[in-house]
Amino acid sequence: MNSRKKGRETELRAKKDLEAEGWNVVLVDMPQKFKKSQDLFGCWDIIACKPGIFKLVQVKTNQWGDIRECKAFKEEYFFAHSFVTCEIWMWKNRKWSVREL
Repeated sequence: MNSRKKGRETELRAKKDLEAEGWNVVLVDMPQKFKKSQDLFGCWDIIACKPGIFKLVQVKTNQWGDIRECKAFKEEYFFAHSFVTCEIWMWKNRKWSVREL
């Protein structure tokens, strides 16, 4: 399985799990063949919301990778807002590890 397909399957798994917890979820479109990134604002794969709460999620598979861009985005736009959480979800060994930024 190629990495693009593997990543998409992990994003769909995250979407399904968030919906099971009662979140309304928007997932970015599938990346195009020659386009490097489709992420929202260059950082996020998923936007989830409940009344009064928003969650931005970057989904990773097997390793955390470079998350500096996500941290910088949160600090610039949502530093003082408690109604928005920014999280990195990593799928490894058939379970989620979550880091809140």
